[in-house]
Amino acid sequence: MEGKEWLQKLIRHIKRPQGWGLIALCLLFVSVLTVTVYLIVHPPEGAEPVAYVFYGLSAVLLGYLIYIFIRNLREMYAAVAEKNLFVGRLKNDYEYRTLIFSLIACVVSAGITVYYFTLFGLSMSVWYGTLAFYYGALVLTRGGTLLSRRIGRWRHESPAQIKKRDAEAFLGSGAMLTVMAFTFSASLALMVAQDRHVEYAGLTIYVAAFYAFWKAVSAVVNLFKARKREDLTVRALRNVNIADALISVIALQAAMLQQFLGAAEALNPHIFNAVTGGIVIVLIVVIGSNMIVRGYRRLCELRTGSPDETAPEDIGPQEEE
Repeated sequence: MEGKEWLQKLIRHIKRPQGWGLIALCLLFVSVLTVTVYLIVHPPEGAEPVAYVFYGLSAVLLGYLIYIFIRNLREMYAAVAEKNLFVGRLKNDYEYRTLIFSLIACVVSAGITVYYFTLFGLSMSVWYGTLAFYYGALVLTRGGTLLSRRIGRWRHESPAQIKKRDAEAFLGSGAMLTVMAFTFSASLALMVAQDRHVEYAGLTIYVAAFYAFWKAVSAVVNLFKARKREDLTVRALRNVNIADALISVIALQAAMLQQFLGAAEALNPHIFNAVTGGIVIVLIVVIGSNMIVRGYRRLCELRTGSPDETAPEDIGPQEEE
């Protein structure tokens, strides 16, 4: 029994290190990272196995520290949510959280659109033009969906009118997703034909890689959560997020292949960009086409007043666990 209690106590300390244990963990990570950087800058001959061991330890410790940080952040977030009405609603209301974060993403995308349009105007580069039009389509898609929801509330429309407006916005978002896909195809063609890619300064490519990975995982998880919701606006915004995340991953892939492979003859990065980019474009067109069909069916259902078995299943909003 004592051995079992000792094991449970050890597991609790591993999940939630505190005090000197946390300080020792941070010092260990700094030490391992220092050795890893030294091996990268001054690689000794014949010490490749040792270098790989330290690379692996650095990755494991970094992942562990990120896990601890996120766990503590969630606890702080829950504590603040109990005292602040806005944060509390943001935590407990999934639909409200989707709208707020989509609004933030729309503002960020608008800033990026202005940036690329400015570069396009100064350089008249087709590459910057394609990026500007892609981000412009992204802003129109997100902004149009959010604006449609807000207009319905401003006009105090009836529940039936709001459902009709949401179905129209869902259909329109699907149409805009197909536009985004074809807009990105022009950027992809330049990536392959002219070796163009988004450039990252120095180590910022690692930050971009972490953000793109987090955005892709989050978009996939929320896509499945949104499928359980009746609110078509939430589902439309989550579909837009998954399309945006897929394109971000492709853009990051092109930059990383160019930076780490360069002009290596053994592996042609253009082939990877063309294949994965083509798959992403097809996926986005499929998502957009599916939204168009489902939105049209929902409109037909609302006009006739009879449920359509082929329409999306509505099981009502659920509280997030």
